[in-house]
Amino acid sequence: MEKERRSSKQYGSLEKTQVEGATQKSTEDVVSMADSTITIEDIEGELSKIERIRDILVRRESELRYM
Repeated sequence: MEKERRSSKQYGSLEKTQVEGATQKSTEDVVSMADSTITIEDIEGELSKIERIRDILVRRESELRYM
């Protein structure tokens, strides 16, 4: 009484997927993390922005606690 096993349909497989010309992205639109360069100054700038936002949020939280 064993049922015959069949392979499942491959939804989204590359062999069956057809890409329209209008929806196809050019390689120029794709940004790879390997292509971008981040300097130490960029990281320090982002960290200082995060720190300022954190300070503002802490201040606002303490203001709300005492309301």
